[in-house]
Amino acid sequence: MFLYIFSHYCRSMLKEIKHTGMLHFILDCETENILEVLKEANEQKLLTEFHSYILTSLDAHTLNWFELKGVSSNITAFRLVDPSSNIVKEAASVWTLVMKYSEDYLHPYWNASEDIDLFNNKHFSEITSFNIRTKTALFYDAVNLFFNTFAEMEKKELLIIKPLSCQASEKSSHGTKLSQALKKVHSEVGLLSGPIKGFDSYGYRKNFQLKIVELDEKRFRTIGTWTPQKADKIDFTVTVEDRDTETKRKIQQMTFRVVSRVGAPYFIRKEDPPGRILKGNDRYEGYSIDLMKEICKPNNLNCSFTFEPVSDGMYGNYDPNTKKWNGLIKDLIEFRAELAVCDLTITYERKTAVDFTVPFMTLGVSILYSKAVKEPPELLSFSHPLSLDVWLYMFTAYLLISITIFLVARLNPNDWENPHPCNPNPETLENIWSIRNCCWLTLGSFMAQGCDILPKGISTRLVAAMWWFFVLIMIACYTANMTAFLTMERMGPTIESAEDLAAQNKIKYGCVKGGSTASFFKDTNFSTYHRMWVQMESAEPSVFETSNKDGVKRVLTSKRKYAFLMESSNIEYEMERNCDLIQVGNNLDSKGYGIAMRTNAPYRKSFNEAILKMQEMGVLVRLKDKWWKEMHGGGQCTKDKHSEDATATELGLDHVGGVFVVLAVGVCLAMLIAICEFLWNVRKVTVTEKVAPKEAFMRELHFALNIWARKKAVLNSASRSPSALPAERLSNKSR
Repeated sequence: MFLYIFSHYCRSMLKEIKHTGMLHFILDCETENILEVLKEANEQKLLTEFHSYILTSLDAHTLNWFELKGVSSNITAFRLVDPSSNIVKEAASVWTLVMKYSEDYLHPYWNASEDIDLFNNKHFSEITSFNIRTKTALFYDAVNLFFNTFAEMEKKELLIIKPLSCQASEKSSHGTKLSQALKKVHSEVGLLSGPIKGFDSYGYRKNFQLKIVELDEKRFRTIGTWTPQKADKIDFTVTVEDRDTETKRKIQQMTFRVVSRVGAPYFIRKEDPPGRILKGNDRYEGYSIDLMKEICKPNNLNCSFTFEPVSDGMYGNYDPNTKKWNGLIKDLIEFRAELAVCDLTITYERKTAVDFTVPFMTLGVSILYSKAVKEPPELLSFSHPLSLDVWLYMFTAYLLISITIFLVARLNPNDWENPHPCNPNPETLENIWSIRNCCWLTLGSFMAQGCDILPKGISTRLVAAMWWFFVLIMIACYTANMTAFLTMERMGPTIESAEDLAAQNKIKYGCVKGGSTASFFKDTNFSTYHRMWVQMESAEPSVFETSNKDGVKRVLTSKRKYAFLMESSNIEYEMERNCDLIQVGNNLDSKGYGIAMRTNAPYRKSFNEAILKMQEMGVLVRLKDKWWKEMHGGGQCTKDKHSEDATATELGLDHVGGVFVVLAVGVCLAMLIAICEFLWNVRKVTVTEKVAPKEAFMRELHFALNIWARKKAVLNSASRSPSALPAERLSNKSR
């Protein structure tokens, strides 16, 4: 912005300029007014390190810049007179001496002391090479050049100068010659404004040189030169390395005002200890604090900083209606801070307003979801692979097949056998396929245990073969479905990617309102993500949250009916502290967190170098491990995760407990039947041997409990029960 300023309305203009947000100015005013204007600019906070000024005055270096305090801006000017030149220094010494003699000569003629002081202050102050004005130097060079040119002309011919009247039209006879001689003058030495190599046809000076100077600690230093012959080029005398060195030196003298957003693990407010009130940076802790501590160490930038929370708690978004930014970006633009350090995502929109360093952390948008809750398996969970209807149909089929085999075996002549194989001409035939044996055959086949008797007829064998085929298929289906049931029980989410999330409507999903994640979905050109954004905007109730913390809480309390879209780094942080959370799928994009600062901040390169150096040395990884896995309850789920992976294929008793129950029920039923059969046998013995029931019971029980008895006599005598025979005699008879 070009400023042609008059002092009487300087302040009002600077106030208007401040609200425009302009940073670069060309100041065109009288030399005497430069400091006054810049003092007013300093009061308006327009002399920060982000502002730069170009002064059109060629005498800016002659001012007393010590009067201007707290200047961080880049102030550039031009000068024709070089104060470091020996010619200028010699002229300054001579003029000071002449002025002193003039003062001694005039002093006797002045009686008023006030006039003497005024004359001294205005005219006879000490002259140095740094306060010689350009106009004075040019006047001196002009007189000097005219004198020397005239002297050269006199060497060639006698010049007789006739007096001329200003009112007359008569011209000097030597004017044209003098003018032509001046245009041909080439003077390399003796001039305060630099060498003169002639004048052009219009009388303008050729090939002069302007020094480009920059204010450095209240003094101007030369940083380049400019000549009319190379009007589109500046020859800089300061190298890039010199600039970097100078910037680092200035950084060491700075105390950066850093603004951040409260949120774990980046910026956390600490509790005041008993009897003590924390102040300054001691009030906060977190990844951002440690990151700045590492950057500002003596082996890096060697500077200091102060942290403050952002006023409105926002990251920074642009409102097209008000055309203003909020949050961290607003604080930077309005010069409330020099840096913004937190989980601030580098986006294109934000880079139009501020600059970012290289990312100190890379990440991407991902999906946060809750783990599947493992319900306690039911007692009869082994029966779940098949429905109740199938179990009933199978039992019915078992009965029907058993009856079918019984009927077919009675119809088929091949299943009627000779009861005495040694007799070739039996009088009767016997059929072994009773209902009991048929049920035993089908049951043995179903349990894959086989049977000691098999059908011989073609029809009965065909029925048995069909039953075996049916059992084969059913066992295979049961085994496969049981495997699927166990696998589904261990599976995590019911969604595996963003495409799965977008393709269903049972699970709601959202993100932080107004954050970079919302901007990603809003501005995307990918159809799936755009469809997700439309669904998020139209969802009722709203799926947006004001912070990541609220989003995580909603995921945990929604019973797997809500998924939260957030940065993967924050998901990792939450997963280290809550084992009920998981990350679904891969990152949807790739981005990074960077340190934000004002556009064209001079220290951006130094911060980039410090971050890259820390990255190569592993400092950034160490900081992340500290705040993600160690501090504030981190690392809780690491052990659980390894344990879960190690036992992923094991079945607990709660999975197969029903099988044990069935086994126990079957054994108990068998024992009950055995007792009934024993009592029934006792009754038969009582009737056959005509003894008391108690006596028969005790005899039979005694024999049953004699585990060494291997044989039992047949009931064929009414005089004595076989059960009453000693085990030894029975054993001897068997021999």
